[in-house]
Amino acid sequence: MSTIKQYKTPVVGVIIGTLLGIAAGLLLGHVMPWRPTSKLFQDAALIAPPGKKFKTPVYHGFIDQNGQKVSSADFRHKVQVVTFLFPYCTSICPILASRMRNLEILLRKNEISQYVQLISFNVDPENTGPKQMRAFMREFGADPNDPGWLFLTASPAAISRVVRNGFHADYQKISLTAENRAFALQRKQGGFNYMPDMLNGLTKQAKPNFDITHNSSIILVGTDGYARYIIGNGNTVSARILFNHIVRMLQIKKGA
Repeated sequence: MSTIKQYKTPVVGVIIGTLLGIAAGLLLGHVMPWRPTSKLFQDAALIAPPGKKFKTPVYHGFIDQNGQKVSSADFRHKVQVVTFLFPYCTSICPILASRMRNLEILLRKNEISQYVQLISFNVDPENTGPKQMRAFMREFGADPNDPGWLFLTASPAAISRVVRNGFHADYQKISLTAENRAFALQRKQGGFNYMPDMLNGLTKQAKPNFDITHNSSIILVGTDGYARYIIGNGNTVSARILFNHIVRMLQIKKGA
C-alpha cells in the first residue's frame, strides 16, 4: 500500500485551509449526484436522443477479477451497465454492489442475461487488484467466476484515461486524516452530508489509511457503444428500474 505524498510550503495556514476546502469538495462529490457540465450530457442524463449521445471509451489490456484480459470490443453487441467501485469502500460501493447482484438475478430470471454485461471499474488501481476485487464481490453476494459481472482494473494511468476522460466520472485518493478534518469542517459550517456506513469485511481486515472519494453514477451503454442513460445517484435506484431501462434499450435495438 503506497503512502500519501506530503508537500511543504512556508505558508502553512494557506495550505491547511486549501486542503480542507479541497477535501470538503471531494467528499461532497462522493455523495452528490453526477453533475453534467455540458448540454450534451444533460440530454444524455434524461434519455439520450439521436445525435445527443456520447461515445464511451475504447480500451485494451484491462484485466478482470480473475486476471483475464478484457477489452471494450468484448462487449460490442451487448448493453453495458457501468459502475465505479473501490474495494475498501464502506459507503456507496456496497449499495451499488447489491444493486448489481440483484440486477444479475433479474436478468437471468428473465432470460436476457446473455444480452447484458455488468462492468465495474476499480478506482483504486494503485493499491488494490484482482485479489481484493474478488473478495469484494464475494463480500456482497456475487460469484467472481460468473462472467455476467466483470470488475476491471489496469494501470493507474489507463484507469484514469477511461474513467475520468472516457466516462467523465471523477475520483480522488484522500487520507483518512484529511477526510476527518473535512467532515469536522462540514459539521461546523452546517453542511455535513450524511453517508451510509456499511460493513465491509475486506476493509476491516486491511485497515487502509486512506479513502477514495468517487462518483456514484450508473451508466447504461447501448449496443452501439453510446451512453443511453446516466443515473447520477446510482445507489438510490432499484435493480427493477435498471432492468426496465435495459429491456427498453433491447426493444429499441430489436425494432431498429
